[in-house]
Amino acid sequence: MAKREWMSATVHEDGRHLRVFEIACGRCGVSARKSADNCGHALAQTVVPKYFGAQGWKVGTKEKSDRCPHCAELSKDVRAIVPVIIDPLPDWAIHDWATTMPEFEAVRDELIGKQKTPTTPEPEMKPSNHVVAFPAEKLPEPVRAEPPRQMTRENRRVIFEQLNGVYDTKGLTYLDDWTDQAVADGLGVPRAWVTAMREENFGPAGDNKGIKDLIAEAQKISDMGKDLASRISAFEAKVAEIRKQVGLR
Repeated sequence: MAKREWMSATVHEDGRHLRVFEIACGRCGVSARKSADNCGHALAQTVVPKYFGAQGWKVGTKEKSDRCPHCAELSKDVRAIVPVIIDPLPDWAIHDWATTMPEFEAVRDELIGKQKTPTTPEPEMKPSNHVVAFPAEKLPEPVRAEPPRQMTRENRRVIFEQLNGVYDTKGLTYLDDWTDQAVADGLGVPRAWVTAMREENFGPAGDNKGIKDLIAEAQKISDMGKDLASRISAFEAKVAEIRKQVGLR
């Protein structure tokens, strides 16, 4: 079953346009209103039915099942004295028994054990123009993202001076073990700033001296390994030849 949705409507009253939520009795047609100011759609789904319920209305799951305070009380009286063969008792049965039986009041008094006393007729329920303003719903403050850090003129000067001391403009590479990250860590600035300053004013990152030395050392070891393997192969060939000459297998 779809959940009931409360929608506001615009009415014209005293030369003004008002947004209200309205409820009407499905039995007698009496209606009532609640101001929709400061009450968003999502909040209204909870606030509006509670508001009308507090005023004595029986708020149904559908508009036609809404009952005004008078009709809601009448339903209670009928259910109290009429033998309920069908449960739940349908609304049409309650309405017919309550409005067409002349002896309804007498039967009720007899069964409940009360003496019939003159009663003051209940005032006719009329549409209410009373408007209640609810305070605006307080929403949490939006979380604002911090703007990205911007490089200042002083930052540029410091980064340039550092790069000027650790970058080889002739070899287009860093000196020793310097890198973009090493410069950034030393100055406490983002690496992207150092990279931008180097590419703009000096040249590519290249391989610094430390990296080149490691590559050269690795190449030297590799060459030595190849030479040693070649010598071992030649030695094994000579040993095999000697074993063949002396008749050894």
